[in-house]
Parts: sequence; structure tokens; C-alpha cells
Amino acid sequence: MGILNKKDAGRAGKGSTGLGHLASLPNNTNPKWWLDPSLRRLHFMLMCLTITSVTSGFDGSLINNLQSLSTWKSALNHPDANMLGAIGAVQTVGAFFACPFAPMINDRWGRKWGIVVGGSLIFVGGLLQAFSYSTAQYIVGRIVVGGGNIIALVGGTSLINELAHPRTRMQITGYFNVIWYIGAIIASWLCYGLTIHIPGSAWQWRVPTLFISIFSALMVVQFPFVPESPRWLIAHGHDEQAHQILADLHANGFMDDELVAAEILEIKETLRAQKDSIAESSTWKECFGSPGNRWRMFICIGLAICNNWTGQSIVSYYNTQILTQAGITETLPQLGINGGLSIFDFFCALLGAYVSGRVGRRPLFLTSFIGMLIGHTIVTGVSAKYAETKIASYGYAVIAFIWVESGFYNIALNPLIYAYTSEILSFATRAKGMSLFLWTGDWNAIISRYCNPIGLANLGWKYYIVFLVFYVLETLFVYLYFPETKGRTLEEITEIFDGIQVANEVVLQVEKGGGGDGLTIIGKKPEVEVSKAEPTGEILGGKK
Repeated sequence: MGILNKKDAGRAGKGSTGLGHLASLPNNTNPKWWLDPSLRRLHFMLMCLTITSVTSGFDGSLINNLQSLSTWKSALNHPDANMLGAIGAVQTVGAFFACPFAPMINDRWGRKWGIVVGGSLIFVGGLLQAFSYSTAQYIVGRIVVGGGNIIALVGGTSLINELAHPRTRMQITGYFNVIWYIGAIIASWLCYGLTIHIPGSAWQWRVPTLFISIFSALMVVQFPFVPESPRWLIAHGHDEQAHQILADLHANGFMDDELVAAEILEIKETLRAQKDSIAESSTWKECFGSPGNRWRMFICIGLAICNNWTGQSIVSYYNTQILTQAGITETLPQLGINGGLSIFDFFCALLGAYVSGRVGRRPLFLTSFIGMLIGHTIVTGVSAKYAETKIASYGYAVIAFIWVESGFYNIALNPLIYAYTSEILSFATRAKGMSLFLWTGDWNAIISRYCNPIGLANLGWKYYIVFLVFYVLETLFVYLYFPETKGRTLEEITEIFDGIQVANEVVLQVEKGGGGDGLTIIGKKPEVEVSKAEPTGEILGGKK
């Protein structure tokens, strides 16, 4: 079978469960995951892994809030627009240089070690910032944190995608980046509270900065309690360990579960089909070695650029300047608006994650970009009126429509930015593809974070016109090149890009009782089997 064209791929979803061809196979779990012991445990583990996203969100929004604190400005010698741009950009400089090492660590030593190494770097960088007594030391801390964030995010996104049950994977991966706003909310309201309770103290900004190290420590301490990726284990010859993990987390420990057997066989068959890719995974050649992989990388690169050239890139880092230009100049109102916006964005992102597995990835992306285009057009027009008249109502309207634009951003780009890029990548290219995605985002962020405060300071509302052009191009990019992945397992998504069909053969082999490669389904059933059908109220022979 050849590679599906983009139009056909957009229609290729197979329902909202994420089970795809595996939907017909019995699975020893309750259809309602919250009633199932193994799925509750699995989802708790995956929730713990989202600390990588919380840390990124906290650090990513902290600079925006610190700009409102006179104590922070004083400690850094009252940075002007150029220095603010440099402080915002240096984090991505660290990430830029860490990107080549992220796939090396995650592919060679495992996804868990990627999280540990990244978390350790963030811990050190957070301490350097929190106890800095010069601008140079603060900047070095920002660079170290940026590098750690990239390594941890590659490990976190890959591990969550590869551990999740196929029935809930689409929703779980969507929620990963939503948790970013938990960090952003903590950063906003922590700065607000400290401004009230310890006015004039340097600890106004040192305490929030210290929280970066606290969050990163939580990444490291969970290492013994979270399993490694089954796909990474199988690719490195640890089949029995992978089988045990999948049985424990996807079937309540039932080793002969048919869905688990199919997952293992599907992984093996896909890895076998990608044998050359995996053999060359120590180099970057394979990322561009086939039409399917070039399509994947084109999406990863394009989406990273799109994500950094939206109005949200100004709001996340320099909303304080926007509020000042809109007539909101006092510290507490600025911090309050930033904190309220973080909460609003969090609920918009939650909504996006909830519906992403139901309406599909592609419609949600299009809704987001079209909505941002409309919202940003209104922001630009109203900002021009405020600059001309200085009427307060226009300034308030700017703030209101910034919230509208930000809401549309978070409907899709927040929940799907990591989920979509991670799931379209094959196992052989996942770590490198995610690193390329993050690396591309970093060098674009270096440009945008440095240019945004300067553009706002010198051009005011006219700078917003740049993003109108980007929104039009970004909407066309999504429409033309983004395939739909709704309802597919990770292995089935390869059909869209590579034309590799293994799913139907896997189901047939499992149903006939042969798993291949020594894996045999012997037909033994648990005392009570709970399948995809209606809930029975019993799990493994026990009551609810």
C-alpha cells in the first residue's frame, strides 16, 4: 500500500476510542477507567509525569510576572527593552544547544533517564537564578533551565504516549500540555501574594524562582516508581519486561490478555518494518530518508514555527507591556489580570483536551487558527483606536479580546502541540523528531522573544499586524498538510505516513491464538473478563 494522500488521511480516523483495529479484541479492564484498578494506577503515573509540563509552564510564565515587580527590576539593574528581550530569549538558547543531546539520552538510555537528566539540570539552573546577585548569573541560570526543559520534555512526552492505554491515549496526551497552565497559575498568583505580604523584599522574586528547583526535584524522585516505555524495552530486546508492564497497566496483570498480546505484536511488527530506520536511528539521516518521514518532519518544523508566531507568544512573555500600553500600569492590577488569564486559559485548554479525541485533531487545529485570526484582527483595530484616542473603554476592549484570542489558542495548540507531534512520529524517529520540533521552536522563540518587546516598545499596536500575516499562512498550512489521527493506535498512524499495514494481520494472528516470536495466546481467560462492551460491574471476579 502506498502512502495515503493528505485528503484521504484526513478522513482516515476510526472512531474516538483510539483502539482502531484492536477494538474487537477483549481486554481485561473496565470500560470506565475510574472503576478499573490498573487504569487508575496507570493514569496516576501519567499524571505524575506531567510535572515536566508544570515546570515548563511555571518557568515559561514567570518572567512575564516578574516584570511587574520593582524588586526584580532593581536586582537586574532595571533592564530596558533590549535586555528584557535577551532575558526572555536566553532560556531558548540553552534549549537550542540541548536539543541534539535530548534524543541521544532518550533513545540510548531510555525515556526515564531523559526526565532525570533534564530535571537535574533544571534543579541546578533554578538555584542559580534564585540566589543570583548579578544579571550574568541570572542569565546563566536561565540557559541551564532551558536546556533541562528540552531534555525532560522529550522524555516526558514520549513516555506518556508510549505508556498510555490505547483507549485513553488521545485524551491523556491532550491533557499533558494543559497542565502547563497549572505552573503558569502558580507563578502568577505566587507573585501576586508575595507582592502583598512582603512588599519591597527581594524574596518577592527569589521565592517564585526557587519553585523551579522544587518542581524539578519532583521529576527526579519519581524515577523508581514509573516504568520504562514498553516500546523502548522491546526495541532493546527486553520483551518479557515490556509484556509484564503492559499486562500490569493495561490488563490488571493478566498476561494472556488478547489486547495486550496484540499491542506487543503490533509494536514488534512495526519495529520489524522499520528495522532499517531503527538501525540508523543513531543518526539524523532517517528523519528525512523516506517520503513519510519527510512529511512528518515538515509538520513538526511547521507546527513549531506556527506555535511561536501567534499573538500568544506576546501574551505569555510580555503581557505586562501590552497592559501598560492599554492603560493598566499599576503592579497589582497587572498581576491580577495575568493570573486571571492563566486560569481562563487553563479551562479553555481543558475543553480542548476533552473534545480533541471526539472531534479530531484536524478540525480543532483549524478552529483554533481561524478563531485566533478573528480575535487578533479585533485586538489590532481596537489597539489602534486606543492609541489614537486614549479612551479607557478601548483599552479594556483590547484586554477582553486578548482573552478571546488566547482562548482560541488554547483550544488546540495547548493540548495538541506535543500530543500531535509525538503521535505522528514513528518509534524510530520519535525522540529525534520531538527534539527537532523543540529545536525549531527554540530558534524561532529566540527571535520572537527578543524581537517582541522591542517591536512593542517601538511600534506599539502596529506590531500586531505581523501576526495577522502569520495567522493566514498558518491556517493554510494546517488545512493543506495536517492528516487526521483520531481513533488510531500509535502503530496504525504509521499507515498514514508510511503505508505500513500491520494492524489487521496482528488482530488475525491474535484471534487465531498465535502472537508470533514466541508469544502465544493460549486461550485462558480470567475469572471475569471485562471487555469493550457495557460495564459488568465486576473486575477480575470482584465487585465494584
